This record gives sequence, structure tokens and C-alpha cells, in this order.
Amino acid sequence: MNKYLKQAANIIECRILHAEFYKEQLTGNSPNNAIGLASHYCEFGQYEGLAPSGYFDPLYYAQVNPDLSAVDNLSLHYVENGKREGRWSSLAAHLVAEGLDDIAIEEELIPEPDLAPSDPDYIHSLARALRSLDQEPQYFSGKAYYARYPDVGEQPLHPLIH
Repeated sequence: MNKYLKQAANIIECRILHAEFYKEQLTGNSPNNAIGLASHYCEFGQYEGLAPSGYFDPLYYAQVNPDLSAVDNLSLHYVENGKREGRWSSLAAHLVAEGLDDIAIEEELIPEPDLAPSDPDYIHSLARALRSLDQEPQYFSGKAYYARYPDVGEQPLHPLIH
């Protein structure tokens, strides 16, 4: 039995796996069902910095929660503790929760997602759009922001939220 099956089931139950979103990040053959994708994420994806959905991004979770630097399995921590503790789990979720996504889009700091905020998959669409930050010069650059305001890099906060 795959040692990641219990964790995979928890990830599915907590709804932090979005099959289409996760599969977009994979190369080659990928599992075709939710438990296979969740098991793949638990065994490989999370350690490669892949996000299972717009709701959880292990790189963001580690950045804004520096107290978790010794935690080996960030998705398991989030499922078992972080969600209940109210920890921010992804930049997309943080922007939406704070009502900053509309402002960031209006100010052209981030690209406009393909879906409207009323769409149930909006958070995943927003997370896809956020992938272009630091890659497309017309949008907000965290690298440039850190260069201009180096003290921000010492804080557990994404520069776009700052």
C-alpha cells in the first residue's frame, strides 16, 4: 500500500487538490484519477514546489510561515494544523481573502484571470495568472520590489501583499 494514500485522501477531502490545475504543472504521463494525482503530489509534487491548486502553494506557505522551516511536509501541516490556525496557504487565496485581487488587476499589477470572480474555479485561474509575476515585465515584480525595499525581504509577507 502506498504510504502516501492517507495523506492523499486528506488532501482530497480538504479540497486542496484541483486535478486540472495540478496536471498542468506535470510533464509526461500523469495519473488520471484524483487519488492518483493526490498520491503523486504527496510523493513528488510538493517536494518539487508544485501547487496542487490555487488554494495551496507550498512555496508561498513556506515563505509566509518561516516558523515552519523545519517541517518536511508542508501540505500535511496545512491540512492538520495550518488551515485551523488561519495560516495563508497561497498568494491567490490571500489576495482574494483580503479583497486585493480586484485592486491588483485594476492597477495592472497582475494579469487578469481567464475566469470571473463569481466562477467556482476563479481561485485556480487567479493562481495561473500569478505565475507570470517576475516573468513578464509589464506586471508586478517581487524581485524588483525586494531590490528597492530590501527590508521587506526580511518579513514573512509576499511583496504584492506588502
